Amino acid sequence: MHICYLYPFYPPERESFGIGTFVWEVSHALVKNPKIQVSIVSKTKNSMNSFESIDGINVYRISEQETGINRIIDNLTNHIFSTLFFSIRARKAILKISKTHKIDLLEACDFGGDAITLCNQTLQFPLIIRCHTPGFLLDIYNQNEARSSSVTTSLIEKIILQKAKNIVFPTRGLYDELVKYVKIEGDIVFQPYLIDVHRFTARHERTGSIKLRIVSIGRVEKRKGSKLLCQAFSQLITDGSNSELYFIGRDSITEAYNNSYIAYLQKDIIPKKVISHVHFLPEINREKLSNTICKFDVLVLPSLFEGVGYVALEAMASRLPVIGSNHGGTSELIINNQTGFLIDPLSVDELYNKLNLFIHNRSLLNIMGERGLARVKRVYETQVVIKDITNYYKKVIKNYKSI
Repeated sequence: MHICYLYPFYPPERESFGIGTFVWEVSHALVKNPKIQVSIVSKTKNSMNSFESIDGINVYRISEQETGINRIIDNLTNHIFSTLFFSIRARKAILKISKTHKIDLLEACDFGGDAITLCNQTLQFPLIIRCHTPGFLLDIYNQNEARSSSVTTSLIEKIILQKAKNIVFPTRGLYDELVKYVKIEGDIVFQPYLIDVHRFTARHERTGSIKLRIVSIGRVEKRKGSKLLCQAFSQLITDGSNSELYFIGRDSITEAYNNSYIAYLQKDIIPKKVISHVHFLPEINREKLSNTICKFDVLVLPSLFEGVGYVALEAMASRLPVIGSNHGGTSELIINNQTGFLIDPLSVDELYNKLNLFIHNRSLLNIMGERGLARVKRVYETQVVIKDITNYYKKVIKNYKSI
């Protein structure tokens, strides 16, 4: 069985956390089966296409740079055709791969609309669209900030979701949100993300009056609730709490503030007496992340919306409790009052109160951390989820052949 993935991000060149992490995890799990061949078609910022075999996986990187007349058109139209141009190149590459190594199934990501030239074509293999969170949905929750998708790409993302015959959702929260904006008529399946727990170092128990190390991992932006976290943390420090806050992730360029989002938080949100307790660290790759999360005590993900929130699983795999939003996919990962807490993403007081519980009862960190680790092993561990994914692929292939 030959499975091909069309994903915009694939480590190590293109990380993008959730999307890149998923395709890395699933491809490495599948290729352990000697009867399964895996190919990845992804983007590269380089001007030339490339191919390499990594851990038994064939990785084809297609340049996203335009040349010749396409480059002229793309520049004149403010890049509104860049998604279409790349999709055409990706389609050619996939069809070429299939001629030499027959593809049995193609899976594409919803983000970016790269599958647009494939969903309207008669292929010799079935196409699955796996939803992670399309760019247009991110933009809805990031108003007045730099867009994740152009207007054209947003439209293309919606068209793909409307036309897809096979669609996979990681959470019902993401499905419920998407159907507000897109009419989905394809066959729907719900499959959780998967995670290799053995990649992560477990958080060590710490007792005594030591600093509570709070971490937020991901892009620093409005949608992620970065402002809310800074406001709640500032109250903790003002009250004399012994705590430190760390942000690990990329900055966001905002239109409303005409500056970086981090600069906005430092200038307008975080009081001067608190600023020395808040640390903004650059984005790190997935390899470093697996050995970094364990250095903190609690992950906070108070996003206005998350399709899943992969980092919550990674934190639980590292034996950290998680405070997350009660809206969207994150609410399905965290068991409230058991593996962490669910809060209103608009309530500073709720987040402040939950953080205070950890400050005054450090044993909760260990208790909830153990429960979170057990939940990840039971529900999201690679060996558990990959069986369901493999069986689903076989079913889709069988149904396609019977048509």
